[in-house]
Amino acid sequence: MDAFDAGTRDAVKLHIVHGFWRRDDAARAKLMDAAASFNNVRLHCAPMPEPFGTHHSKMMVLFRRDGTAQVIIHTANMIAKDWTNMTNAVWKSPLLPKAKMLSPHKQDAQDFPVGSGERFKVDLLNYLKRPDRERPRET
Repeated sequence: MDAFDAGTRDAVKLHIVHGFWRRDDAARAKLMDAAASFNNVRLHCAPMPEPFGTHHSKMMVLFRRDGTAQVIIHTANMIAKDWTNMTNAVWKSPLLPKAKMLSPHKQDAQDFPVGSGERFKVDLLNYLKRPDRERPRET
C-alpha cells in the first residue's frame, strides 16, 4: 500500500488476486495479515488446478478521479523478483472515457471489427465476466 499516493491509499478499492492456495502457506498468512490493516483491500485466491502452467491474468484497471480509466496488461507477476530480475513487457491503453452502460447480456465481439475500441471493450468485459467457477474466490 506504500506505493499508493497518501491521498488515495485509503480511498481506492483494491482487489488482489493471489496464488497462495495452501491455507498453511506462510506467504498467504503474511498477505492476509497485511490486508487486514485496510478496510478497502479484498483478497481473492485464484483457481490453481495445476501448480505450474496455470493461466492467470496480469492486469490492472485503474479508475481515475477525472472519470477516465486505464487498462494495463503486463507480463510480470506483481512480485519484486519478476520486476527486477526479468525482462518484461507492459501494454497501456490510452485514458478511456467513461462509457454508457452496456446491456447486461454478454455481447458478441464478432459484431465489432478487430482492432476497434468497441471490440477490445467487449472482449475485456466478457473476459472479466467469465463464469463464477473460473473466478477467483475471496479469502
